[in-house]
Amino acid sequence: MAAPDCGQRVPDEEAEPIEAARAELEDLLPTFVDDGHQSRSSAPWASQEAGEGGSGTELRTLVRERIDELPDGYREVLLLRDIAGLSIEAAAEVLGMNENAVKTRLHRARQALRALLDPAMRDEGHRFDSTQPKGSLIAVHFLLGDECPFCIKLLNDYAANAPSVAGVRHVFVQNISKEAFEKTLATLPENQRAMLFRDVHGALSKRFNVQGGHPFHGMVMNYPALVLIGENGKELFRHTGTSNADRLKFGDFAKKVAELTRDASVKEANLEDGVALAGYDAVQYIDGNKAVKGETSFTSAYKGVSYRFASKGTQEKFAADPEKYVPAYGGWCGTAMAEGKKVEVDPKNFKIVGGKTVLFYNGFWGDALKDWNKDEKGLKPKADGKWNELTHAKKKGG
Repeated sequence: MAAPDCGQRVPDEEAEPIEAARAELEDLLPTFVDDGHQSRSSAPWASQEAGEGGSGTELRTLVRERIDELPDGYREVLLLRDIAGLSIEAAAEVLGMNENAVKTRLHRARQALRALLDPAMRDEGHRFDSTQPKGSLIAVHFLLGDECPFCIKLLNDYAANAPSVAGVRHVFVQNISKEAFEKTLATLPENQRAMLFRDVHGALSKRFNVQGGHPFHGMVMNYPALVLIGENGKELFRHTGTSNADRLKFGDFAKKVAELTRDASVKEANLEDGVALAGYDAVQYIDGNKAVKGETSFTSAYKGVSYRFASKGTQEKFAADPEKYVPAYGGWCGTAMAEGKKVEVDPKNFKIVGGKTVLFYNGFWGDALKDWNKDEKGLKPKADGKWNELTHAKKKGG
């Protein structure tokens, strides 16, 4: 199937015929008096995090229901930006709109969602925060209707294996009735409920040109599909099933992501059989300020490199935000990199510099960390420059 035609941009929000939707939204937006203040103030919501006790499930259910009440054009923007985590630029690319139109529609959608949530949130002690970091790639899975065992099996498979491929945010959508959707949610564990959303009126299916005409339980629906979206909002690839049973297996998905995201600079990184940091836990360096050996049972791939972790918790942290944890200079000695040299390191000899893990040689020739500490201000920019030169040349030369 062809990718969505994103070549034509909507010059401004007025150009798109969604007058009825905007009129429907007006009742939810704040109104103002002559002095500029809102006619009805928005009381602050309590600061309790969603996820404490059973409140997280209740909050997600509430947010889901209120998002479904938004008009299609506004709900699409909110789902792509705040749920899937696309940037404004990427969302504009997917929607075929200019960035200002996306910003305007997103702002109005957020205001409307807050108005819909406000009565419950004043009293329930929850806080909805849609600004948390998301994956750099977005995998949108289009499922069939209710009573679909293959759909549940697919969701189970991807939810269980998702942390093994870092930097990907999975969003599953179904175009089914509210009652059927709630029935499906009730059968799922919490981590899977958080991944599943309702595609009201099939708006996202239409936006992504998902092939229709598939017979299913006496109905005609879209074929099952998976669309992978890059950081820039462009479609990287899609798999469209020819039948309900024709789904892209997670193993095949992982291979495709590795193929598409493999960075040429990986060839310059310090790896042992494709494994970074000599198998030490990348998250423990940053979050725990300690070197902890990872386990082969907890691995995650990112841009063609394998990382190992001491626990499922650190594996999941890395998968959600890998750029935070990848080591500086490809894992080579920081002091030596200042001279443009790739020197092996002692994985237990490290320092967190500017939020990144910098590793150092420690052996017969001395402790490179001590040399670094003598002139960090001078060595760091040199190391940054040399690594950029090295990786840039590699990318340019292929």
